[in-house]
Formats: sequence, C-alpha cells, structure tokens
Amino acid sequence: MKIAITGHTRGLGTEFKKAYEESGHQVDGFSRSNGYDLRNWDHMQKMLGQISDHDMFINIAKPDFVQTTILYELWKRWKNQHRTIINISSGITYTPVCPKNLFDDPSMDAYRTAKVSLNEASAQLSFKSFWPKIVLVNPIHLYSDTITVEEQTKLTNWVKTFLLIMLETNNSGFNLKEITF
Repeated sequence: MKIAITGHTRGLGTEFKKAYEESGHQVDGFSRSNGYDLRNWDHMQKMLGQISDHDMFINIAKPDFVQTTILYELWKRWKNQHRTIINISSGITYTPVCPKNLFDDPSMDAYRTAKVSLNEASAQLSFKSFWPKIVLVNPIHLYSDTITVEEQTKLTNWVKTFLLIMLETNNSGFNLKEITF
C-alpha cells in the first residue's frame, strides 16, 4: 500500500511512519523538513499532486487550519475512489475551552478551534460519500513535546494496533469513522 503522511518527523507521525514502513508499505512524508511548508498553497498543491496514486493519507500537520484545508482539497480529488484519509485531531476538542490547568497559553485556544474545524469537516465529508473513507483520530492524553519513555511505548503499541485495524477494515464494507484514545 502507498501511504502519504504529513507531520511525519516527530511524535505520533513518526510512529505511524515507522509502523507502516515496518509492515512493508511505502510511506512518503511531507513536511517543512523536506521542503513542503503546507501553509504555502503552492506546496500543498504540489503535495496533493504527488499523492494522486496513494491509497491512504494520514493528515497530522497542525499549523493553523491547514489540516482542514488539506482534507477538503484531497476529498475533492479522491471523491468516490477506494482510498482512506486519516485525520489526527485532539481530545482537546471535547472541552468547550482549552482548560487553564492544562495550558496557560492563548495559542492553545486557536489550536483547539482548528482541531474542532477538522472534526466537523471530517464528519461532514464522511457522510457525503462512502469513498474515500475518512477516519478521525482523537488522542486525549498525548502531548508530543513532553512524552515519557513509558508513554512512548504505549503510543508505539497503540499505533501498531491501529495499523492492524486499518488494514483489516480498509478493504471491507466496514466504515470506521472515529477513534478516541
């Protein structure tokens, strides 16, 4: 299977890339580290053109509303095609505001709003057509920048389990829409 991923250079994105590669899949990553600033419209369009033959897209890059924009653009290109889009959101969307006891940073409210936008777009587009399948993932207790070794082991195990679930359901008529962990 050919898989494209944004946000592949750290945290959850790194785990997804590693797990799929270890399972024998071709994984192509797109980020600023390899010349794709996805906030730049031309870079985003270039990436979308390069993944036209991929089977799965894992949407992790998080600046601003980039994930939502990528989702809409990719959905238009992949509509009614047997493919899968996985959107990585955040459990922070389950709270009405960014909890002050977790983050005393006003930019986290903007982060939360962007993730809520991604969740709404995922729900909207997944009901418009069966293909591409759209799966929303909401990690609740995952802070990539402060992850411990123990949490990293749990994350690695979770990603490998998720990988198996996606591989089993990808070719079936089963339509998994959301996972929260």
